[in-house]
Amino acid sequence: MDTTRTFIAVFPPPDVVERIARAVDALKQPGDGVGWVRPANVHYTLRFLGDLDDAAVAAARRAAADAARAAAPFRVTLGAPGQFPNDRRPRILWLGAAAGAPALTALAAGLEAALLAEGLGPADKPFTPHLTLGRVRDTADGPGVAARFKAGEFPGDVFEVGELVVVKSTLDPKGARYEPLAKERLSRGSVPGLS
Repeated sequence: MDTTRTFIAVFPPPDVVERIARAVDALKQPGDGVGWVRPANVHYTLRFLGDLDDAAVAAARRAAADAARAAAPFRVTLGAPGQFPNDRRPRILWLGAAAGAPALTALAAGLEAALLAEGLGPADKPFTPHLTLGRVRDTADGPGVAARFKAGEFPGDVFEVGELVVVKSTLDPKGARYEPLAKERLSRGSVPGLS
């Protein structure tokens, strides 16, 4: 049976991603042991769903539409860099949210409820708002990479979150390739000053 590796996400706008990419480029070093995320792939994963059959993909799309209808657009301000699980043994290098994290978390919770209502299983871990920028390999000097990353000069851009995207992810040796399967506008009310 064919399946589709699927997740639901929020993507920052291209101009914001471009400024993040410039900040990351300034940190890269040859042989640094980090698999840096391609700029086009930078996103907030609200829910990773794994390999789904066609019926489950359709259910995920319905859930995304329901969650989007129940949410109003909001703003996110890019925050400080960080690592999972910690500075000594970093595995994931990420950029947080200085503002808008509660709204992202609420959107993820609404999506989770909609996915459960569609019969899709629960998330395996709680949502933490972050943009993954790099994955640290075992060969890297973890503490050194973490220190350099934390010292990076990242933009503090503010941007509007206005849609949820259901994404097909195809794994590739050169990095995952993403294809939008559906884009759902956040449509409950509006926020003054947002265009």
